[in-house]
Amino acid sequence: MIFAALCASPGRELKDFAMVTFSGNDPASRAWRREQMELSNDIEGLPRDPHADAMIAGLDALDLTDEQRIAAMKSYFIALAEAQRVRAA
Repeated sequence: MIFAALCASPGRELKDFAMVTFSGNDPASRAWRREQMELSNDIEGLPRDPHADAMIAGLDALDLTDEQRIAAMKSYFIALAEAQRVRAA
């Protein structure tokens, strides 16, 4: 869906689309990469975190730098893993 919209952009060639989409920091490129990740995870049968989508939407709304986004996501998933470890003990 996002792929079709980006490819249909006036004056945008496929090679330009690929470069921007794979490395772009704009919301459309991030959304496309997230969609591809979700599809890959679905194919592999990996479970989804029920709160991750809301967290990512919040990060998108804050317009953080890549470093800030990475730090926030690492903190979230480290805390989640620790909580699961404590529950399992």
